[in-house]
Amino acid sequence: ALDALVRAFTDEGDGVIIQRPVYAPFTRVIEGNQRQVVNNTLIHEDGHYTIDFDDFEAKAKEPANKLFILCSPHNPVGRVWTPAELTQMAEICLANNVVLVADEIHGDLVRAGQVHTPICTLVDDDRLISCTATNKTFNMAGLHCSNIILNNAEMRTKFGEALGFKLPTPFAITALIAAYNEGEDWLTQVNAYIDGNLAFLDEFLRAHMPQVRYRIPEG
Repeated sequence: ALDALVRAFTDEGDGVIIQRPVYAPFTRVIEGNQRQVVNNTLIHEDGHYTIDFDDFEAKAKEPANKLFILCSPHNPVGRVWTPAELTQMAEICLANNVVLVADEIHGDLVRAGQVHTPICTLVDDDRLISCTATNKTFNMAGLHCSNIILNNAEMRTKFGEALGFKLPTPFAITALIAAYNEGEDWLTQVNAYIDGNLAFLDEFLRAHMPQVRYRIPEG
């Protein structure tokens, strides 16, 4: 789906903004379609990553840069972006006619005390695109089924044309519905289990490998 989104809303040679260090296939999708990777490097300070908004806005203002792929929550740095950060990124993109594609596939897997906010709930504009799936949450990547939430009719038509005749199987749709309707209790237990694993790792490193710098991720 991400491949089709890049082809639908950019032309060969156009720039696509990403925020490295980020999920490596983003780069492959961009370069594989003869687009240019435009990097808005995240700022790393004391184990915490933030967005360089001055650089982000400057790149969004470049006419050649047509699309931004947002990883939210961010893979691999583990940031769960705040509503303020998400709103600022969305407003910059919309003001400069940059299509914002939010990859929110890890949105269900956040640590205790953290809340993932879908970007489309913050800014009322039908040009924002949100991508979700059961792939990570329920380990269902092999079913090849995802959700592209795109309310703008004209943009949805362009995406459909780029996607072509690719449909999920009836089995995948049934599994997706079952996961969303019946999986909440299981997911709660999974997140608690992951919280425990990360707390154990943090304590172990502090006690036995203090030279290793580690910070429990937000997501």
